[in-house]
Amino acid sequence: MSTFKLQYLHEIHQEHRIWIKELEFAEDELTVFLRRLEEVVLNNNKIELLAEAQQFQNQLLKRQEVIAQLKLDVKSEEQKIVEMAESNAIAPERKKTNISKDLVLRMEMFTTLWSELKANFITYLT
Repeated sequence: MSTFKLQYLHEIHQEHRIWIKELEFAEDELTVFLRRLEEVVLNNNKIELLAEAQQFQNQLLKRQEVIAQLKLDVKSEEQKIVEMAESNAIAPERKKTNISKDLVLRMEMFTTLWSELKANFITYLT
């Protein structure tokens, strides 16, 4: 669990950049997983396999929505950082603020759930 303390704006900015890259990578993985799932469905007609495929498709599509929302929220928080830096034009590199606790927790939860879903999906494919 993260501890929340005052951080320099540039540190929060860096954290936001990392999150965006992680979310973009997850988007890429998700695209690959959906393509792979389509291949499985096209090459199999077992009811159990198709039912599981539908469950994974639903989970993947839900993660896609979560990724999109997280990206929007990170960009919104980043805009706040830019505004803070601009309002403190004399020494923005010395300005400190709190990172959004809610966003930190949501990113941690996303990372955990995404890792679990990936592991389950890979197990399903094998």
